[in-house]
Amino acid sequence: MLKKYQLAFDAAKKADVPRVWKAVCFACVRAKEFNMAALCGQHIIIHPDHLEDLNAFYEKFGYTDELIHLLEQGMNLERTHNGIYTDLGIMYAKYQPKRLMDFIRAYNQKL
Repeated sequence: MLKKYQLAFDAAKKADVPRVWKAVCFACVRAKEFNMAALCGQHIIIHPDHLEDLNAFYEKFGYTDELIHLLEQGMNLERTHNGIYTDLGIMYAKYQPKRLMDFIRAYNQKL
């Protein structure tokens, strides 16, 4: 809220709690600091319980392209779970249907 996003990121890194990561990520999204939001979001999307909240927040403000980009980045993380693939497929179906079939062909085992 004080527009010190790097300091907030560092504090969230020390705490390493999903609730703190979400708070920092959501503040960055509100401020349109999408690079910092993506860094925070990578620590959220590895937790299936918090992925839905993140999706809803980005969609609420209409930042679907940024959400899709974050989920695409999340597919390459070590601790990725299959929910990311499903949610990314849903985002493609809703907002970028031309990319959906290629995605399904590439990741049909994960969906």
